[in-house]
Amino acid sequence: MKNLLNFSLAASLVLVLATSAQAHNKHNGGNGPSCNPTLRCDAGGPYLVNGEPGVVSVQLDGLGSTGALDYVWNTTYPGAYFNDAALPNPVLIIPVTSDCSFNVTVELLVKNGNNSKSCTTRVKVRDRVKPVIMCPGPQKIISGMDESPQALGFATATDNCDQNVSISYCDKRVYPECRGDRFAYIIERTWRAVDNDCNVSKCVQIIDVVRFFAHLDILPGVCPNPYNANACGSLPIAITGAKDFNVTQIQWSSLRLYGLDCSAGPLAPNCIQLADVATPFINTLACNCTDLNGDGRLDLLMRFSRSQINQAFGLANAPAGTTLTVVVIGKLHNGVQFVAQDCMTLQ
Repeated sequence: MKNLLNFSLAASLVLVLATSAQAHNKHNGGNGPSCNPTLRCDAGGPYLVNGEPGVVSVQLDGLGSTGALDYVWNTTYPGAYFNDAALPNPVLIIPVTSDCSFNVTVELLVKNGNNSKSCTTRVKVRDRVKPVIMCPGPQKIISGMDESPQALGFATATDNCDQNVSISYCDKRVYPECRGDRFAYIIERTWRAVDNDCNVSKCVQIIDVVRFFAHLDILPGVCPNPYNANACGSLPIAITGAKDFNVTQIQWSSLRLYGLDCSAGPLAPNCIQLADVATPFINTLACNCTDLNGDGRLDLLMRFSRSQINQAFGLANAPAGTTLTVVVIGKLHNGVQFVAQDCMTLQ
C-alpha cells in the first residue's frame, strides 16, 4: 500500500512539471526561450558640421538601432555620398558651394530578415567663420571738416562664403578731460561686418578732431602783455577777426577762459562786444604779442573779472615775472569749435 502511494505522488509531480513546461513553451511561441530584441531604427543626430567651400564630411551613427542585421543609408541631396552606405556608422561627404549653411536630410533603413524599419535625421551644415574686416587708417581733421566715411574712408570686408558682406558703422565721441585742450574730441568709429550667416567682425577707426586755431590778443594794442593782479576793473581780451575767421559767427554763450592744460578756469566773460581793436598775429610762441590796433575787420572783445582771474590762477602769492598762458575756447553757429591762446606776465 505504501509503495502504491509513493508511485501516485511521483506521477502527479511529473504531470505538474510537464504542464508547466508546456505553458512556458506556449508563452515563447513554442520554440523555447528567445532573446531577439524588437527591431528599432535610430539614425542619430541631428548632426552639426562647419561649412566651408569645397566638401565637408560627417560621421553618422546608426548604432542606436536595435535588432538590425542590415543597414541602408540614403540621401537625395545633390552630390552627397556615403563612403559605405551599408555600414551602421558611415561617413557622409557633402559638397559645399557658395552657400555654406543648409540642411541635408538623411534616411536610414534597418532590416532583420523580412522585418524592416526606416527613420530620418538631419545634418546641419553651418558657416561659423567670421568675415575678415579691415578699417581705414586713423585720421586727424579740424573741427568743421567733413567727418563722414565718404571723406575719411570706408571699411572693407571679405568672407569665405558670402560675397556681399554687410558693412555698417557707429560713432562714439570721446571728449578730453580738459575742455580747454586743442583736441575737441576723438571719434571712435566702430565698423561692423556681418555675413549672411550672422557671423560678425568689428574694427575701430580713430579720428582726432582738433579745434580751429583762432587768434587771441590780451590787452589789444599793448605789447608786451603785463598783468597787474591788484588793478581795478576788468581784463580786455580780443578774439581777432581774420579772412578765414568771422567773429560775428561766434556763439557768445560758448566762450570760456582756461589756463594752459586746464590749470585754471573755466571763466565766462562779464562783457562781450564787437569792435575793431586788434590785428591777427601768430601767437603760438610764448608771450608773442603785437601793439597793432584795428585792421578793418571786426574783433570780438571780451572783458574778464580780474578778481576771478586772480582766484582761478592762484595769484595771491605769485611772484612778479610769472608767465600766465590763457586759453579761450568757443563755438561758431555752424558748430565749428575753435581755440585761441595768448600769454601775459605778472607785474
